[in-house]
Amino acid sequence: MGILLDSGLSFECRTTIHWKDFKLADVERLAMTLADCGVRHYALQVARGGQCLDASYSQPVTHAPSKTRLNALVNRLEPHFDRLELRQ
Repeated sequence: MGILLDSGLSFECRTTIHWKDFKLADVERLAMTLADCGVRHYALQVARGGQCLDASYSQPVTHAPSKTRLNALVNRLEPHFDRLELRQ
């Protein structure tokens, strides 16, 4: 990451989130770590279960956060990035 940041190139960091692997607090912690490292363009992409090769990832996740909670997280994170996108 340091080499990329030091290069001066414009780039986007993206995290694909499957709620089987992440909790909302995990996403926030990861995003803040990236912001602290100097990442300016960040995208959060929610995984589409129907496109996962592993059948266990195609099942609904009962503890997935609501859209309201996810949008609230994005609102908290936005001041830390020049550009932040939520892709659902």
